[in-house]
Amino acid sequence: MVSKGNNQKGLRAQVEELQARLAEAEEVLRAIRNGEVDALVVSGEDGEQIFTLQTAERPYRLLIEAMNEGAVTLSSDGTILYCNQRFADMLGLPLERVLGADFPHFIARNDLPLFEALLRQGRDRNSKGEVKLLHGEGHHVPAHLSLSALPLDEVQGVSIVVTDLTEQKRHAEMIASANLTRSILEQAAEAMVVCDAQGRIIHASQRAHKLCNRNLMLQPFDEVFPLSLAPAPTPPSPSGEEHGGGGKLSFSEMRREKELQGVEVIFRRADGETFDLLLSAGAVSDGDGGTLGWVVNLTSITELKQAEHERERLLVRERAARQEAEESSRLKDEFLATVSHELRTPLTAVLGWAHLLRGRQLDERAAAHALETIERNARSQNQLIEDLLDVSRIITGNLRLDVRPVNPASFIESAIEAVRPAAEAKGIRLQKLLDTGVSSVSGDPARLQQIIWNLLSNAIKFTPKGGRVQVRLERINSHIEVSVSDNGDGISAEFLPFVFDRFRQADGTTTRRHGGLGLGLSIVRHLVELHGGTVSVESPGEGQGSMFTVRLLLMPVYHREEGAERVHPAARDAPLDFECPGDLSGLTVLVVDDEADTLELIKVSLGQCGAEVMTARSSAEALALLEGTKPDVIVSDIGMPDEDGYEFIRRVRALPVKRGGKIPAVALTAYARAEDRLRVLRSGYQMHVAKPVELAELVAIVANVVGRT
Repeated sequence: MVSKGNNQKGLRAQVEELQARLAEAEEVLRAIRNGEVDALVVSGEDGEQIFTLQTAERPYRLLIEAMNEGAVTLSSDGTILYCNQRFADMLGLPLERVLGADFPHFIARNDLPLFEALLRQGRDRNSKGEVKLLHGEGHHVPAHLSLSALPLDEVQGVSIVVTDLTEQKRHAEMIASANLTRSILEQAAEAMVVCDAQGRIIHASQRAHKLCNRNLMLQPFDEVFPLSLAPAPTPPSPSGEEHGGGGKLSFSEMRREKELQGVEVIFRRADGETFDLLLSAGAVSDGDGGTLGWVVNLTSITELKQAEHERERLLVRERAARQEAEESSRLKDEFLATVSHELRTPLTAVLGWAHLLRGRQLDERAAAHALETIERNARSQNQLIEDLLDVSRIITGNLRLDVRPVNPASFIESAIEAVRPAAEAKGIRLQKLLDTGVSSVSGDPARLQQIIWNLLSNAIKFTPKGGRVQVRLERINSHIEVSVSDNGDGISAEFLPFVFDRFRQADGTTTRRHGGLGLGLSIVRHLVELHGGTVSVESPGEGQGSMFTVRLLLMPVYHREEGAERVHPAARDAPLDFECPGDLSGLTVLVVDDEADTLELIKVSLGQCGAEVMTARSSAEALALLEGTKPDVIVSDIGMPDEDGYEFIRRVRALPVKRGGKIPAVALTAYARAEDRLRVLRSGYQMHVAKPVELAELVAIVANVVGRT
């Protein structure tokens, strides 16, 4: 057992030993600091080991050399006492050129004030800042300096840790550039898509997402954008055209082309909507001849294409309209020449026979023939004028119908009888197959008769002597069909679509065999349509005859026709015997007309019915007659030189009643439009009568105006 005293003695010995070793260690450290020791021998269980001072510093030097930052030790005046190889590499200089140099020598001139401030601060406490170092090749190296104080043999030095910021700056610039690029992509009016080398989408602008209406990230380009090349442009039709289909445009084909500019493609979205796009694509190189990816620009040109198609359609329509206008102008010129010919031809006969009659050189038989010829040609001219007026009324919408229930057989029979003399003159057989049990239709009897008369006259005109014209009436369900067929000249297939057009004639040359204005069938079509029906034509070809078919709806309930049937002037081929329909005895009539022949005709006609007729060739002459005489009625022309009939009646109405201011007046004029009639009545006339007028009708009108009905 060990006593307490022995324990205390042992502890004291151990403390004394430790103090001796500590004093020895302090002496060694002092010697090392003073440079008095070159080597150190350490004894241990493994034996003695010898360490030199250089050996002791080596681990620390290796650590400093392995740093990614530059390490620099400066003296108090800024001289570089030590630096690692990394710092020398930052400057692009050999290590021996850096050691011993002044550190400010490697600082950019603009950053020297900042470095001096950091250096002053670093002698007392730590300081940090960014400066630009001068590289040996002449460019700047951005660097971060971390300075701290370092005691050096009673001299205050500075240690600096230098961090190269080149990569950080480049990375920040890349991020900023990427952000800027992304912002540009988002703001671009086009859809922008970035693909990797395998064709997967790694970035897409919002417009690209909106165009596809789906998520695009990491999706295969071909799957998201099924593109086909736009077909080659072709002239569009006025009704437009559908997209044709060009070949497909896949990502592999884009990659093979390396670069594409302004390629028109068609993109059909998953929901079926189609877009016209303009595609541009380019490869992004990796700098070694390889490709990192692709940038694809898709510009929508759908609206532009639609505008182009619309413009092309308008051009086509404008071209067609211009051709139609030119054709219409040609037809009108041809029509005017035809009108001149058709009016002058009967006028020649009228003037010629009238000249012979006036010479009193014809015997009684020849004179009768002359009068018959004059009357026939005058009625022919009258028919031409009626056709022209009908066309004018149709164009202006002023053609009025006197609608009533009509038996179809009646107006067909009347039309047949009207054309029978013309048919017999050419030896043409008129055949009729009429279903007399057909119920009534609703229409204007005179206009319905005019329709059939025109079709029959047309058939007779184009059927040679000894031919045949047939009229058929039959009921088909709820309508009737009236067909007029012949075995005459027929109609060519080229002209068949234009048969019912105004001013159209199959032969409009000066050598044509048949006369006419080319208005009859046009009038037929309009009159049939006004009655709610249709008219059509069939012809196997030239020389094989033709057939016109009129279809009219039947009335739902049969109504018995009442009143006398009106007969269109065109349907009459025989003159009415002139009988005075009213007694004009004791009446004084003032007739005003600048045409002497018309003036004389009216004077004789009214005189035969007992009227006393005064005549005047002008408004002034008529007003002079009114100064001394007050007639019972005035019959005045409208179109007169110096002062027309409108001004004349206004001056008459301005006279006092005693001098004739209220005298009844009839306007006898060639101005026969609806607006002319309205103007006549508004100007002060009681009646409007269109020239030419039947003499019996004129006598009846005069008697009616003065109350002698």
